[in-house]
Amino acid sequence: MPRVDWFPCRIEPLTFFGFNRCEVLPGVTISRMSKSETRRLAELREGYRDVYPMSDSPNLLISVDQDKYLPFLIERVTSEGFDIAKDIAQIPKEWRDHVLLTSYEPVRHLLTSMALLKPFRLTTPSGKYSFDKITIGKAARLRPSSFSPFRPYQESSALLGYRPYRKSAPPVSGRELRKIVDALEPYYRPAYWRSDRLTVALSNFWSFLFSPFPEHSFLSLVVILEALVSTSNTEVTHQISERSAVLLEGSPDGRLAIYKKIKTLYSVRSQIVHGSMVKKITHQVIQGSMIPTNIARETSYVNAQKSIISVSRYCEIAELSVRMILAVLNEPALMAAVKSGKTKQIDDFYLHCLFS
Repeated sequence: MPRVDWFPCRIEPLTFFGFNRCEVLPGVTISRMSKSETRRLAELREGYRDVYPMSDSPNLLISVDQDKYLPFLIERVTSEGFDIAKDIAQIPKEWRDHVLLTSYEPVRHLLTSMALLKPFRLTTPSGKYSFDKITIGKAARLRPSSFSPFRPYQESSALLGYRPYRKSAPPVSGRELRKIVDALEPYYRPAYWRSDRLTVALSNFWSFLFSPFPEHSFLSLVVILEALVSTSNTEVTHQISERSAVLLEGSPDGRLAIYKKIKTLYSVRSQIVHGSMVKKITHQVIQGSMIPTNIARETSYVNAQKSIISVSRYCEIAELSVRMILAVLNEPALMAAVKSGKTKQIDDFYLHCLFS
């Protein structure tokens, strides 16, 4: 029987997105939660409230209609030369629905796309709410079916808030969201895995969003740059800084600023990786507690009890890494080189950029 899966989330501030409802792919829809939808979720969730509570009231609903999404997926995969009928036949019958109708891939796909366009605080789904799609004549209604509790990711790290909100920028439109969702679609298909440099970058972007440890998030952001531009084991810092500067900026002054900034950020990465991020901490007793007196927002410090990364450094690497992913997606020649997996093709692209 056709199924519709709902994934309630919470995003703050919701005003960053300038639409009430948007179908980003056939069958995959994001919309603001209505009171009736909230009630239906509560009814379906009954019995799990104490075990799987949601930390915040959801204000956003991601819906995956398998009746529309699966034919779209099959058409896309077939158009790229895959024999999906043959592939499905090899899957044991009892596992086919589980493999092909897994809904979390399009959800992760959509949340990643949104986070690349705007920084926000996110609480991910704490469960999947499934409904049977009943068609009566031309009308369709949803009959509650099941609730599957899970918590693969709970809440985006507060570190995401370090990225400046840029309140003056206009809200993201449905058209902008659909564009990036379509560009990333091949990387989030159930049962079909793609492997190239962009997959590494996207995986580390997700790690950045949800890691509770700032040094891990920082390293994930640096890996994004390495995955997208580095092709050598020598002069890595210079190569990453130079190529990122060429891709992101057009003016000589702009490129020089990016080059210097990335070299500085890469030195922070080296301090974390090589265990040299040490600092002698001074304390003062305040109301019976030992309080560090030389730890501030711009301190970078890692020990067994706590880790801190400079807020300004964190903002800079987050901004640059997001810009790099978007730049690769918007540059057809580089995207083709990344998909090819050929180092020489990537090297040739950047050589052309440097000397053209």
